[in-house]
Amino acid sequence: MHSLSVGGTADRVAVGPSGVWVGDLSRLARVDPTSEAIVEVPGATTPIGVGPAAVFAGVYTRPDTVGRVDPTGARVGTTITVGGSPAAVAVAGASLFVLDAGGTLTRLDATTGTVTGQRPLGSFGFALAVAGGAVWASGRTADPNAGPLGSLRAPHTQAVLWRVDPVTLGVVATIPTGANCDALAASDAVAWAGCGTARRIDASADRLVSTKAGALNGIAVGEGAAWALSPDGTVTRLDASTGRVVGTIVVPSGSEGIAAGDGALWVANPHLHDPPTEQGTATLLRVAVGAGGGG
Repeated sequence: MHSLSVGGTADRVAVGPSGVWVGDLSRLARVDPTSEAIVEVPGATTPIGVGPAAVFAGVYTRPDTVGRVDPTGARVGTTITVGGSPAAVAVAGASLFVLDAGGTLTRLDATTGTVTGQRPLGSFGFALAVAGGAVWASGRTADPNAGPLGSLRAPHTQAVLWRVDPVTLGVVATIPTGANCDALAASDAVAWAGCGTARRIDASADRLVSTKAGALNGIAVGEGAAWALSPDGTVTRLDASTGRVVGTIVVPSGSEGIAAGDGALWVANPHLHDPPTEQGTATLLRVAVGAGGGG
């Protein structure tokens, strides 16, 4: 376990074939998992969407835009205006999905940037994940028929998870969650939600299976497990299929943002309470893990 200084106030991490991407609302950097060299991407911010052949991120000077990031040149290339402020992006095959903060889901061609579909989901949008032939989006809705609070017929919003058909963008299911699901993570057919606690998404029944593992500061799936990050710096390792607790890892308190890949767990810490520096105080913790256990 060791820490890398990445600057800024990094609170989001994503891992893919192109490397480890870490950033915040004002900056984005790529970390080479082999050399651990860090290269900042000028003008790029969170959210981050990493696919097998493409990386997409927010654009600092254009809050209604996502940009395609060139992993080799570490620069923002083609930019795409999506209308609202992007809250989350996810790459799935030839498609790019963008959920804006106002709860609208947009599907684009990942190569050309052409909008191929759009669906208003709710009043707020938080996170995205794609797994098992479904797009999962979290947010809040004012729809009085969306869940058990509907009988009140009051002008409130409630936290929900939407299951969306990636082809038609039709809403297959709306699942009340009781708490905001600020993070979603997926690998192949397995998907998890961080809604204060870690919750496994049971796609066969369109429901969430709760655990007691704290996940207020992030959720990740990879390296043979699901990983829940709590504010006190506890990372709980869970069996990704059953939710059984496998073990725990202690990381610095205040860590926000977690991802798994390249044989490691990657945890960002913005160090918000440390004295500010010109480059920022954020670190990225690398924790070696094996697919079979431990850490």
